Order: sequence, then structure tokens, then C-alpha cells
Amino acid sequence: MDLALLVAVGVNAEGYREVLVVEPAGGERKGAWRNLLKGLVERGLRGVRRVISDDHPSIRQAVMAGLPGASGQRGVAHFVRNVLAHVPQSERGVVAEELQEVFVARRRGTAESLARGFVERYRDRFERAVEVLAQGLGEALTYLDFPSGHQRHIKSTNVLERLIREVKRRTGGWGLPRRGEPGESGHGGDAEGHGGLGFPALPGHEPALGRGRETHKNRDLTRSYSSTN
Repeated sequence: MDLALLVAVGVNAEGYREVLVVEPAGGERKGAWRNLLKGLVERGLRGVRRVISDDHPSIRQAVMAGLPGASGQRGVAHFVRNVLAHVPQSERGVVAEELQEVFVARRRGTAESLARGFVERYRDRFERAVEVLAQGLGEALTYLDFPSGHQRHIKSTNVLERLIREVKRRTGGWGLPRRGEPGESGHGGDAEGHGGLGFPALPGHEPALGRGRETHKNRDLTRSYSSTN
């Protein structure tokens, strides 16, 4: 039986990342993600502006149904790997360096111009790689619509991959918390508990709200990396 650990991390109005939910599910089917989002909304989640994820159809469908109006950000690290998967290993290093230039630009116009140059150089040699880039580029660049100080924090799901590694460390790899460890309930609770995971604030945020249930409001929602065993 396929099992997945679904995790959501949000950014509250103070700019702090918080673990919202950690929930086991029978795979990453649309119903599992819809139930997870439904539960968060019922607990008070409001004002979600964007969802950061990889290109997973079940998540897309669940977000459209449960969080209308939220924009999508495709995780840049995963997206780059998807493009490079269609480049021969012998040439992947050089191509990767050029591709990364697109995602270090701080203005959308600059990034799009660099992407066009990449397409022109490689469309004949690596046709499928160029197709993947063109199909996903718009959603991979939505982080550029936000302040420059926030961009590197909201363009990938790296924070969630670090969280998953920490969960595995604390649970011995089984996904079930050891007694006495932070997060023993296995659920996000009030989504207040950082659980000793040390998520920092995003730059440029000053304290605006008290901590606790009220911080479910006005946050971004970030999708996790999830593992299937």
C-alpha cells in the first residue's frame, strides 16, 4: 500500500513560517489533498495568496477547489531538474549553469529575456527540454511578482524538504513521532508550534499580530515534499 506524509507550512502575517499540518494519507491522490485543505480552512485558514508546490495534478485540482484565488508557484529546484532530465548527462553541467541564470534574475522582464535566449540556443539540440521550460516558465516565475527581499524564500519547497528530513530524524524514518519529541500528536494542532524546527521570519516583516489561533489568517500556504513508501 502506498503511503504519503502530507505536510503544509504557512507564512503568517508576521512573516513567520509555521507548520500547519502533518498528516499521513494513502498516497497523494486528489481526495487526500482536498481533505487536508478543507481541514485547514475549517480550522481558520484565510487569505491564502499563493501555493508553492511541484507540478502535481492532485495538488493543482485540490487548490483550485479549496483555495480559489490563490496563485501557484512551481518549485524552481524541482522545475530545473525536470528540464535537465531531458539533457544528456555529458552536457548537463553547462546547460544547468545557463538555466540557473534565469532564476537568479530579480526582474521578470530580465528572467523572461534570459529564458528566450536559452530557448534559441537549445531548441534544436534539446527539443524536449525546451518544451518543458516553455510550458512551466510562467508559473515558475511568479515569485518575481513579490518584493525582492522575499523572492528567494518563496520560489522553492526547500524549507519543506528540510522539515521532512527533520521528521525522519526524529521518528527514525517511520514518520511516527517518538514519545516526548515535539509534534508528538502528528498533527498541526493550532499551527502555532514551530516544534523546535527553527523556521525564521521572512525579511521586512514586523510583528503585527499576537501568536495563536489568530495567526491562521492572512498567510501564504506552502506545499510539502512528500514521500511515498
